[in-house]
This record gives sequence, structure tokens and C-alpha cells, in this order.
Amino acid sequence: FFLSNAFKFFEGGWFPLAIGGSVFVLMMTWARGRDLLMAKQIEEGVALPAFLDAALINPPVRVEGTAVFLTPQVGTVPTALLHNLKHNKVLHAQNLFVSVHHRERPWVGLAERVRVQALGLERSQRTRLPIRPYANVVLLVARHGHTVDGRRHGLLAREAVCATAP
Repeated sequence: FFLSNAFKFFEGGWFPLAIGGSVFVLMMTWARGRDLLMAKQIEEGVALPAFLDAALINPPVRVEGTAVFLTPQVGTVPTALLHNLKHNKVLHAQNLFVSVHHRERPWVGLAERVRVQALGLERSQRTRLPIRPYANVVLLVARHGHTVDGRRHGLLAREAVCATAP
């Protein structure tokens, strides 16, 4: 089988292999870059306890509403929150730091689906969600007994990837 198909390589069989190889290299480069970026963010990230202590000493102006920050790292301040404080110089009345954790099982019990932890900065919370994506995170948290108001803002950050010399 292999030998009979090997003769077709020079008659056009190289083309699908070249496309497949190109896609493979592209995806592996993306995955490696994403891992490097995550490691750099964890290394240079602001620790959540230090941020909360600083925010309690010199509190920023608080505005009404709920801000939802998606963050992959538990224990560090979301980049979008830092950018929001830098540019707008305000902090919302209620802040949800949401991280999604995948389980290695097909069904997660109702008691384990949402874990909410108070962080101490008035009504700031850290929320862990199950594997299924939810379109309305604030509604999901409200279903589990945590109050939210109708005004909410989703703040996302984009990671910039810059090539630097080693």
C-alpha cells in the first residue's frame, strides 16, 4: 500500500502533505507561544493579596455596576482589571474574577459547578465555573445565591506578543 502510493507523491501527492505540514507547524508555533506568554504573565503578574492590600490602603473611586473579569490564573490580578484601573481610574462596586476549570469527567455535580470565594475588597469575588460555557456568567452566579445588579460590564484583555532578542 505504501509503496504504491509513494509513486503518486511526485504527481501531486506532495500538495496535501505540504498543507498538512504547514498547518501542523502553525498550530505548534501557536501552542508554544501561548505557553510562553502564560508563563511570562504568571511570572510578571501582580499577586492578588498584594493588590487587595494596596486597594484597601488607597482605595480607588468606586462606580456602580458589576465587572466580570475572565482570568486563567487564580491568584493573580486579571490584566483587564489593571488596564481598567490605569485608564479609567475606577473600580466597580462588585467585581467577579472568573476562571473556568475543566474536569476529566463527563458530568460535574451541582454542588461543584460553581465555587465562589469572597476576596475581601468589599464585594469582590472569585468564581470557578464548570466545563460548559455559559453565555451569562452573572446570571449563573446569581442562581447560586450571590446578588448582582442589572448593570454589568465584561472587561477582556488582549495579550500582546512581541518578539524580543534572547
